[in-house]
Amino acid sequence: MLNLKLSEIKNLEVFSDGNYIPPDMHVVTNFLELLEVHFRAEHGPEFYSKELKLNLEVLNGLTKCYLSKTVHRLIDERIHQEALKLLKYSTLNIKQISYELGVSDPTWFSRCFRKHEGISPRAFKKALSEKS
Repeated sequence: MLNLKLSEIKNLEVFSDGNYIPPDMHVVTNFLELLEVHFRAEHGPEFYSKELKLNLEVLNGLTKCYLSKTVHRLIDERIHQEALKLLKYSTLNIKQISYELGVSDPTWFSRCFRKHEGISPRAFKKALSEKS
């Protein structure tokens, strides 16, 4: 799951009873829950807006307001976070990790990984093995 804490969520109003969460914040938390369940299979923002019965522009507005990120960026970051975990803790090769994350083109996966980390997934995995 994305490592978000309530303290990192902007514009979250704390009310006197401490239990009230604004309805639009419920939408954001529902999106994050959906993302956690479907990120391997559903990479398009449209899926999440449809599931939440919201216009994508509205959902993007809410995620930008509370998390300072677009829906697409949150999906991308969640996939990348899982890729890091699989590279560190699994014995899967790069192609298997790509398929595990729902990316049918391992070359595309490697390109996206390099964009985030500055090195290829293979180099990342090799550097990890050299450290241990």
